[in-house]
Amino acid sequence: MHTPRPSRELIKVRVQPKASKNSIELTENDQVRIHTTVSAESGKANKAAIYSIAKILGVPESSLKIVRGTSSRNKQIRINNMPASTAIDYLRLPD
Repeated sequence: MHTPRPSRELIKVRVQPKASKNSIELTENDQVRIHTTVSAESGKANKAAIYSIAKILGVPESSLKIVRGTSSRNKQIRINNMPASTAIDYLRLPD
């Protein structure tokens, strides 16, 4: 018997480490842009990006995973059990 797998879709994220303040925005082409005050060393900026997105979406950090770009500013992040379009809608909402 076939068991359905959880939905997993990717969102495009650009992370700007060592920014003057923490912020998150959505570009016109639905790319998430995250500015974080932490540095990129030891994966700190990646952790900050995951934390920021998880907090806005109201999901545990463990449901997000960077699948491409762990050492690049441009990343693709997988969100378990949430369509990318729903995630983008949440990120589009004002704080």
